[in-house]
Amino acid sequence: MSFSTGARAAENVDDPQVLRDFVRVLRGSPMPIVFPVHPRTRRRLQEYGLIGEVERLDNVQLLPPQGYFEFLALMRNCRVVMTDSGGLQEEATHPRIRKPVLVLRNSTERSETVMQGFARVVGVTPVVVLAELEKT
Repeated sequence: MSFSTGARAAENVDDPQVLRDFVRVLRGSPMPIVFPVHPRTRRRLQEYGLIGEVERLDNVQLLPPQGYFEFLALMRNCRVVMTDSGGLQEEATHPRIRKPVLVLRNSTERSETVMQGFARVVGVTPVVVLAELEKT
């Protein structure tokens, strides 16, 4: 199972092309995705006319925003974490979680997660993200 946060960074969620590309990743994912949708992300999906497409994807389970402990449980039970959140990059490396992380940005302020081999900065280009998902 794959997991995506939906807490997309402002520069990503506010860019219609980046959000469209993220929907392409969801559509093309080789594994099921659990997607807790951040309120801001939901608003942008609606604004850009993408929410209906995401809701129709058979491989994507949309969830409302989750509480801290529920979020930890989701991460603990997933195969990989896709996120642009620095905080979630750190949480995923906790010894009780230890999940690989695909960082959906072009850089990260949590370079230690990359150096320790937990995270890979994959950017937002669908073909690259999907290729990295195939590797996990």
